[in-house]
Amino acid sequence: MSKASVILALLTTAAMASPTAVKQPEVLPLGTAATYTSKEDKAILDNAKTAPTEADKSKETINDAKTSLEQSAKPDEQKADSTKVASIAIDGTVKMTEEKAASDDKDFEAKALEVGESSHHGEMKVAEAVTSSSLSPAQQADIEKIMINLIEKNPEILVKAIQNYSEQQQKEMLKKEAEKMSKFKDDLLIDNTAIIGGNPNGAVKLVVFADPNCPHCRHFEANLSEIKGLYSNLKIYLRPWPIMGKESADVVTGLMAAAKQGYDKYDSIAMRIASSNEKMDKPKFLKLSKELGLDTKKLQKAMDSEEVRKEIKSNHELAVKIGLDATPTIVMFDAEGAHIIIPGDKESLKKSLTDAKA
Repeated sequence: MSKASVILALLTTAAMASPTAVKQPEVLPLGTAATYTSKEDKAILDNAKTAPTEADKSKETINDAKTSLEQSAKPDEQKADSTKVASIAIDGTVKMTEEKAASDDKDFEAKALEVGESSHHGEMKVAEAVTSSSLSPAQQADIEKIMINLIEKNPEILVKAIQNYSEQQQKEMLKKEAEKMSKFKDDLLIDNTAIIGGNPNGAVKLVVFADPNCPHCRHFEANLSEIKGLYSNLKIYLRPWPIMGKESADVVTGLMAAAKQGYDKYDSIAMRIASSNEKMDKPKFLKLSKELGLDTKKLQKAMDSEEVRKEIKSNHELAVKIGLDATPTIVMFDAEGAHIIIPGDKESLKKSLTDAKA
C-alpha cells in the first residue's frame, strides 16, 4: 500500500471519529482486557489538547488542497485521466469527488460510490480507490502532498485517528474476551472455591482474580469495597490468585484462611492491605491480622489446612484453564451474558454495575 493510501486511511478513520476526543479509560495489562498507554502515546495525546480544532479551518485546508491539485494538473493529463480527489468531510462522512474529465474509469467510480454509501467501512475502500489505476504517479504524489499538508496544519486529525483506532481495537478485544469467559461461566461461578461477598442470592455476579501485592488490584478492590453496598443485587466472587512470588502466595493463603472467620474479617484485612503501599508478606500479614482482632490460632490452623490448599490450587487451575496471565481480571455476568470490566476509577465501576441487567 502506498504512503498516500496509509495516510488517507488514517484520515478517514479520524473523520469517522466523534467530534470530541475519545476519552481514554485507565488502561492495564492484557490479562485485564486492557493495555498500558506508553509515555510516547501520552505525549502525543497531551500535545493534541493544544492543537487547533476548528471545523472551518479544516474545511479551508481541504479546499485549498483541492484547488492546488486542480491547478497543477496539465491539460493533456486531464484528457487522459480523471482528476479524482478523496475528500474527508468535517461532519464525519467520507465522500469521493470526481472532477469532470474525459476518462471513463467505471471501476474507480464504483468504488467511490460504494464509499459514499457506506462510510462506516470507508477507510479501506478509500485506500483502494486512491491506488486505482485511474491515478497517475504524479496525481498520487499530489494527493500525498495534500494529505501531509492537511496533517501538518491540523495534527489533531491524526491524533483522533489513533484514538478511534485504539478504541475500536479495545472494543473488539473486550468482545472476544467476554465470549471466552461465557464458555467458563459454570466454573467461574462455583461458590466453594471463592470468597463470597455482597448478596449471596444476587442476580448480577462479579468475579475478581487479584493478587494482594498488585497495585492495580488493590486500587480496584478498595473501590469495590466502598461501593458494593449500593448494589443490593450484586454477588461477588473473590478469587485471590498469587502471581507475584512467594510473598503473594503466603498472603493469599492467609486471606483464604481469614475468610473462614467470616467475610467481614476477610474484608477488614483485605482493605488494610489495599490501602497500604508496602509489599505484604506472611509476617506482616500475621501481625496485621492480630491488630484487627482475628483469632490468630484459628487463622494459622486454617492456613495449614488441606481445605485452603485445595481452594488455592483450584483457583490457580481455573485461571490457567481460562488463559489468564495478569491481574486484576474482572468478569461480570448479568442477564445479557458476560462482560469484561476494565479496572479504572470508582465512577467507571459504578457505571458498569448500574448498567448491569438483572
